[in-house]
Amino acid sequence: MIQRRQEPTPLVEEHLEPWPGAARDIPDDDGPAADPGSPFAETTAAANREASLDAVDTSRLRLRAAFSWLVVAALVCGAVYAGLYLVDHRVRQQEDLYIGTATLQVTPVGIPAPGDGQVLRVLVRPSQRVARGAPLAVVRVFGTDANGLPTTSSAGIAAPVTGVVSDIVAPAGSAVQAGGPIVEMYQPRSAAFEATVEPDVLARLSRGMHASLTSPGLPGSIAAVVDRVVPAETTAAATDGETQPQTQPTLLLRPVAGAAPRRLVPGLQFDATVDTTSGRENAPRLLPLGS
Repeated sequence: MIQRRQEPTPLVEEHLEPWPGAARDIPDDDGPAADPGSPFAETTAAANREASLDAVDTSRLRLRAAFSWLVVAALVCGAVYAGLYLVDHRVRQQEDLYIGTATLQVTPVGIPAPGDGQVLRVLVRPSQRVARGAPLAVVRVFGTDANGLPTTSSAGIAAPVTGVVSDIVAPAGSAVQAGGPIVEMYQPRSAAFEATVEPDVLARLSRGMHASLTSPGLPGSIAAVVDRVVPAETTAAATDGETQPQTQPTLLLRPVAGAAPRRLVPGLQFDATVDTTSGRENAPRLLPLGS
């Protein structure tokens, strides 16, 4: 009996369909992996864009709010500063009392000629500061000897004190007499500013108050203090048209030591202002009210 050889049955790969509800892709930790062309991906991209725009708008709103706050703060600070400045300015106007024009006055020291003669040379100039014993001028002195014959000699003129030259009375080539001034000097400590003021102004001043003097020809100001009142005689027109002498008080202001420039010309005029809040407390007024 012949047996047939049975061929093995070929294995057929079985394609199993996924069960209903199974996902094609396994989601990762960051979220579902969606197809870029799917509606879900487009919706997600749109949502991201809206979120970005909202974040930008929020940042802009915050910047605008911060800028507005800064502008308001600057306006408030400016208003406060302007108010304080106006208050301070008005207070200063009440404190600073303008008393008028003050003129620099000094006590002159005349340098006389030793005898009749002629000035040969002048070695100094006005406003120059000189030390005691410094040469000022050279004079040719005319005289006579024991026999009555004319003689000439040269004499040097020296500064008797330390001070400032205020005037050259006799320039080179001038004839002078014995005792006549050649040069005039003054000592800075004798300098004072004189101002003619009204009685109602003096009633607001007391000795020791601080004063400030300014002049268009000088930089800055000169510090001084109120000293005292001296009578000065002036002339005023009477009702009948004639002029009669009238006494009006003059205020003296002393410059603070080291505050006045060394080269000041006597007669120079300044605008004087007094700080009525300075000086000693309860100091008596220079001119009582009602006097």
